[in-house]
Amino acid sequence: MEKNMNKLEMDLANSKSSTDLIKNYMHEINTWTTILRRMDGSVDFYRGWTDYEEGFGNPPDGEFFIGLERLHQLTRAAPVVKLKIILKTWDDEERYALYDDFRIGNATEKYKIKALGECRR
Repeated sequence: MEKNMNKLEMDLANSKSSTDLIKNYMHEINTWTTILRRMDGSVDFYRGWTDYEEGFGNPPDGEFFIGLERLHQLTRAAPVVKLKIILKTWDDEERYALYDDFRIGNATEKYKIKALGECRR
């Protein structure tokens, strides 16, 4: 299953239109998709709107953001989307927040958060 997720992350990063791609994967997987990874500062995240809309970086193993449009397609295509934010210290201590419902709007709506649900820690 992790092999499928790495492929999905790679395909998402390389795809301009990801709706069909996401729908094809949805029946095969029931796991998490990494939408943003920051580890060591190797990728500059100080960027303009277009970069954040389209995505940037070095997926699936390096630092990256999949892009607002791909994130919108993900939250639109799946029946239930949860958001888990994991923060890790330099000492490998982890903290997380898990939201039970997550959706963002489209480009016209400027990718506004439409649902965030309840948070669990």
